[in-house]
Amino acid sequence: MSVNEQASAIMENVLLVNVLNEMNVLVMILNEKAEIVFANKALLNFVNSSLEKVIGKKPGNIIKCKYANSSSNECGCVKQCKHCSVKNTIVEVINSGMTNEAPVTIISLFKGVEQTFNFHEKVSVLHIENEKLYLATFLNRDAEIVKNNLQRIFYHDILNSASSIYNIIEYLKLENHELALNKDVILLESSIEIMIEEIKYQKSISDAESNQLKILMENTDIIMMVNECVSLLKKDDKYRKNEITVVSESDELIYHCDRIILRRIIFNLLKNALEETKEKEEVKIVIESHDERILIKFHNDSVISEKVRKNIFTKGFSTKGIDRGFGLYGSKLLANKYLNGDISFVSNEKDRTVFTLGLCGGNK
Repeated sequence: MSVNEQASAIMENVLLVNVLNEMNVLVMILNEKAEIVFANKALLNFVNSSLEKVIGKKPGNIIKCKYANSSSNECGCVKQCKHCSVKNTIVEVINSGMTNEAPVTIISLFKGVEQTFNFHEKVSVLHIENEKLYLATFLNRDAEIVKNNLQRIFYHDILNSASSIYNIIEYLKLENHELALNKDVILLESSIEIMIEEIKYQKSISDAESNQLKILMENTDIIMMVNECVSLLKKDDKYRKNEITVVSESDELIYHCDRIILRRIIFNLLKNALEETKEKEEVKIVIESHDERILIKFHNDSVISEKVRKNIFTKGFSTKGIDRGFGLYGSKLLANKYLNGDISFVSNEKDRTVFTLGLCGGNK
């Protein structure tokens, strides 16, 4: 079939055309020469053109690629095209017949002005009337990149500020022994320390979601870590009147993992248990080792309603307000993705509420 015949065959498939035109992502269908035989409305609006004008053109020409449009050669024929991620992703699918996707960057020239666009490109094989064609979609990543950059700047700046305050307090305590014993100073210091833990925890979730979280595997004493988290939270006035009991069959239990990630999960699960516990009620942490599995159980006396139980690990869900709802979601994400573990819970009148962090692989 010629390009125009291929284009006509697609237009006859009314259902396919309607679906693609309703999509907010940029879509083009290519033939084996990487010529465009269809472009959806979102793409045509993006390049400010009509379907008739783009049929038979190469992707770089219609998206006004800086290099394709600065030469008499068509898209894919200038030396810079050798490293073009858009073209290479398409070519790989044409050669292999296998779906491929990759982040791509396009430098376009609109009315003499360069603009950079970041997309996630996905290309897959599409069969229409015995013709092998290729469906290419482009999802705009600019908002995602801006968001990630702003998050990175925010966490960097706020951690620096909180750490500076903490260091100032430590310096003042060294200079003035009486100040070191002042209850208000001690309370301020513990509040800043807990705030730093919270900021680092939220940053871990953000990094984990974008696959940017770096890990360092090392032997970690789980019992010591649990006690460290207990000591830190007991400094907070909100939790001083709660009894926190740690129960373990041994004095030491070593697990090979990223200790920072594990600490943040334990800290969050303990804090969550304390927040659901009334004043003077007990939170019990039970640490067990069963052959190839370590269990850390957080008991409290509350009972979670059925509605809340169904959504407990859902991102953004919280009974504490619209600005909450990332703690348990984040803990489960980190445990699943980086600790070879999982988090589960039971909540009923008999057992009350028990959250269990299960770690596979056994103790060392």
